[in-house]
Amino acid sequence: MRVTEALGLPPHPVALANLALVRRAEHDLDGARSGLQDAVQRARRTGDKYALAAALLGLGCLAADLGDWHRAAMMHGAEHALADQIGARSNPFDARFCQESLDQARAALGDEQLQQAYARGKALSFDQAIGLALGESLPAT
Repeated sequence: MRVTEALGLPPHPVALANLALVRRAEHDLDGARSGLQDAVQRARRTGDKYALAAALLGLGCLAADLGDWHRAAMMHGAEHALADQIGARSNPFDARFCQESLDQARAALGDEQLQQAYARGKALSFDQAIGLALGESLPAT
């Protein structure tokens, strides 16, 4: 990222998401959230749906870290829908993080509530998924 900054270019949203995931691994959850939300905003501006999917996955895992189980399940559902739409395949590391996060949410919510929240996330529009990622409230169902 220093190279892009030295050239006066904005950092790539994937680089921002990856740095945020390092912050998550270091237990800097506020820094991770900020970085992932920045990646979402940049991905939206550039139209980079792959970077957006990566950021949604990270935010889903982060929500689980914070015990926000419904948001975690919805974020993972939104990421899954976007990944399906763009034909993205998750790598083994991402798949493991996602599964661990969903397992935690399932343990907290139960299978039925997890599936409902996940399905609601999958049904979000593109703009609603971005809103959820940025911490906006969604319309009640």
